[in-house]
Amino acid sequence: LKTAEIAADAGADAIGLDFRPDATSHVDPQLAADILASLPPMTTAVAVYADPTLDDFLDTEAVCPAPYSQLHGSEKDNLVRRIGPDAIKAVRYDATSLDATLRHWQGIEEVCAILIEAPTGADWGDLAPKLSRPIALSQARIILAGGLTPDNVGGVVKAARPWGVSVSSGVESGPGTKSPDLVRKFCRAVRRRQMSTNNTIDIKGKVALVTGANRGIGKAITEGLLEAGAAKVYAAVRRPESAQPLIGAHGDRVVAVPFDLTNDATINDAAKSASDVEVVINNAGVLRTSNALADDAFESLQFEIDSNVYGLMRAARAFAPVLKSNGGGAFVQLNSVVSMKTFPDFATY
Repeated sequence: LKTAEIAADAGADAIGLDFRPDATSHVDPQLAADILASLPPMTTAVAVYADPTLDDFLDTEAVCPAPYSQLHGSEKDNLVRRIGPDAIKAVRYDATSLDATLRHWQGIEEVCAILIEAPTGADWGDLAPKLSRPIALSQARIILAGGLTPDNVGGVVKAARPWGVSVSSGVESGPGTKSPDLVRKFCRAVRRRQMSTNNTIDIKGKVALVTGANRGIGKAITEGLLEAGAAKVYAAVRRPESAQPLIGAHGDRVVAVPFDLTNDATINDAAKSASDVEVVINNAGVLRTSNALADDAFESLQFEIDSNVYGLMRAARAFAPVLKSNGGGAFVQLNSVVSMKTFPDFATY
């Protein structure tokens, strides 16, 4: 539970729940269910299997219904279809057959992503550039794994441009034991490379505002901005005291401002306080677990719309004039991986 909390707080998009019996990171389904229930709204979970029978998969899923299933064995097409939708198919890298393998699995509707696992001891400095072409040409979402560490993942993301990266032993202090420090370094390296690869604004010397900056992805973005040379970051949070760890680490380069996506007054006051802002990143959002047919479905939907839709509009209306008066800038809306799919308990989200 603690490891999952650390990973989520570091900005991981997803937590792996390893149900492979022989894996050093194996987790009991009931404990995995507790981990799944404890994850913050913007962090999802991936169940990891290797050649499970359909009955074994269904038994595990009944206890721990993870949103995604990652298959690391020699599973046949029919089993993958039965386990899907939202199956992630892991394949071993083989230069001679990779293109055909990617075409095969991307042709199965139930496969939402393909994970390419590098050979043991692979030189990512040599392999990543070779993967850039098949990744660019593939219609599938490609995840890279195998031998990734905080030291090499930035270069891999830059050279290969995958949809995602996965890590296990690369952030361990011992077999099956995750190092909090290495987990944080890995996530920071990925976020920093994403920012430098994808943005069109040099953040050095800029003033930014990040909503929901006190934890998870928002905190990782804030730290990434500061590491990239931002002069100051406004941490726009419901409870300003929750930003104290950031302020303690970065001093007056972090300024906490009260901010609630459902409250016009706090948003307008934040826009006045952050009158020098040049980049606004709206990361904050809410999620209320609710089945579409549940008694509270309408209440949950209204709660989420008020923050995630109307809140975005409130923030954009408040900060657009500020950005314009400062010579232009960027207003960035961040959507989580959870917004890309649906499953029963997140139906309204």
